[in-house]
Amino acid sequence: MVLADSPFKTFPSTFAIIVGVPLYALGGPATHWTHGAFEKGLISLGANIVFPLAGGLIGQSVHCAPPDAPVNCGMRGFSTGFAIALVTVPVFDALLLGWEDIPDDEAPSVLRSAMPSGEVAEVRRVRRPRAVSFSMAPAWNIGPRGELAFGFAGRF
Repeated sequence: MVLADSPFKTFPSTFAIIVGVPLYALGGPATHWTHGAFEKGLISLGANIVFPLAGGLIGQSVHCAPPDAPVNCGMRGFSTGFAIALVTVPVFDALLLGWEDIPDDEAPSVLRSAMPSGEVAEVRRVRRPRAVSFSMAPAWNIGPRGELAFGFAGRF
């Protein structure tokens, strides 16, 4: 969107739109779907489509609101609102939908349970070898002086 005045005026901007839009729209949902969260993927897909369009319409109305607005205020305002939403929607997607329950690997291997007769039975948990897995999640921290840090935490 930033490469030219018109999204399809030059080859780099056309290529960026044709390749970038599907990758953007399906990036978050594909991540949710590969983690087994189908509903989160649908929510992410809807947000990736609806919020940039809504942001573009809001940007267009804000940019064209002043009486001395330029002639091309509509396209520039739409592009600005669209671009702001493109940057912010994935951040909110990660913060609001990017959480998953990770099983506790430190669970005890011996469980004790009370039987109806009053006896205590020990059940040994067999640990199976786990498949190699990789998981990424958003992380944030507020420092001692109030500084805010965003990042990613991984589990290998």
